[in-house]
Amino acid sequence: MPYYRNEDYFLIQEEDIVKAAKELTEGMEMKSFTLPDLGEGLAESEIIEWHVDAGDTVELDQVVLTVETAKATVEVPAPYSGTIIRRFGNAGDVISIGSLLLEIEEKNHR
Repeated sequence: MPYYRNEDYFLIQEEDIVKAAKELTEGMEMKSFTLPDLGEGLAESEIIEWHVDAGDTVELDQVVLTVETAKATVEVPAPYSGTIIRRFGNAGDVISIGSLLLEIEEKNHR
């Protein structure tokens, strides 16, 4: 079984590292959030402003970005709470309904 040295020179078995990683991520689930149909009959929206960055923690219904359609400016809320892992698109990008916006690591409530 391979051993690893950390900065304090303690020997750690590989299986201990895997076990610790599983414990840290237990109850976590990665979710993708796509641009929803904003109910205006329009297929595209322009990203005006992001209100979150990767690493931020968001709550359910917290505004994560502002988009603009040909008819209105809309604040888009988070569909669940968790940590932003990755953000897709930049201000000024035109995106379609169903385009990937965020990957959020959601903490399961068991």
